[in-house]
Amino acid sequence: MSEAIIVTIEELNSANVGNIKDLYESFKVQSQKDYKMDMPALKYSDFCEAINHKFLNAMVLFENSAPKALLIYVFENYKSVELNIIHVIDKERVKERKSKILAAFIDLFKDRTDWKLISYPMLGIQEKFVQTIASDFKFKLVGQAVVNFNFDDMLSYQILKKVKLDNLPEGYTISGWDDKYFDEAADIIYETFKNSKDALFDPRFKNLDGAKQVVNNIVSGLFGNFLAKATTILLNEGKPVGIVFCNLATPILANVPLIGVKSGHKNKGLAKYILRNTLEEVLALINKGQIFPQELNAAVETDNYPALKMYRRLGFSESYTYPHAYFDNPNYKE
Repeated sequence: MSEAIIVTIEELNSANVGNIKDLYESFKVQSQKDYKMDMPALKYSDFCEAINHKFLNAMVLFENSAPKALLIYVFENYKSVELNIIHVIDKERVKERKSKILAAFIDLFKDRTDWKLISYPMLGIQEKFVQTIASDFKFKLVGQAVVNFNFDDMLSYQILKKVKLDNLPEGYTISGWDDKYFDEAADIIYETFKNSKDALFDPRFKNLDGAKQVVNNIVSGLFGNFLAKATTILLNEGKPVGIVFCNLATPILANVPLIGVKSGHKNKGLAKYILRNTLEEVLALINKGQIFPQELNAAVETDNYPALKMYRRLGFSESYTYPHAYFDNPNYKE
């Protein structure tokens, strides 16, 4: 007779975090290849410190006292909860284990009114859980495509060289980043994203203060080394009306976290113009030996066909897609 499996699910804390080293290390090994994380996962000792100081939160599923599944989440500003990862240590009963730990996670929050939504970017192999999370847990989905310009691909360069753009219309100029543009840049991001699908899973975009926080996170280096020179500001009569942010997420990966143009200045080819300028500035930094990324990437909604077309025309290609899941709190009231 097989041994009965006793399942327990615990919140991770300083008392039990030392019991899951093998489980965490198995996630760390898979973090970039299988979970498409831009940066390596924390060292186990740093993860323990983050749990001890409440910088990260986690739940663990135990079977007969053996840790088998890990769920990591953080509380974000603007009353959102970001579910970072659901990881199972082996390939046995993956769906069952993920379902149990997710159910416990939702049960933890179900009667609370201090959160607005749960946001879950289902990168890499996590997309195999999409059908379950949508049908059984009623999460909604927004498709995301990751596009990249590969600096080792001559075809990308050939496409870029063939791009012929007219001069900027009269009254428009471009500039690199200057801190004096902070408030106006945040306003551009707010106007661009407040009614977008991104705002469905990131409520910061729904108000100006939230947009300021996003911009501050970028320029302060929270998302990697901020590339001020490669960040392009579009000016009209000296006032910012468009922007392409750029950072170095890792030594080998440059990223465009946000791009936006104010509504009165759209449909003029200006977004493509400033995106190309950012790409060329990154290439200039590479040629000077100041940075060494292998690619420049960005994320765009899978059904945002004008944006996808713009990226393709500049030599970008789609490297992969993933669903961004979100769950609205039915008990939350403004």
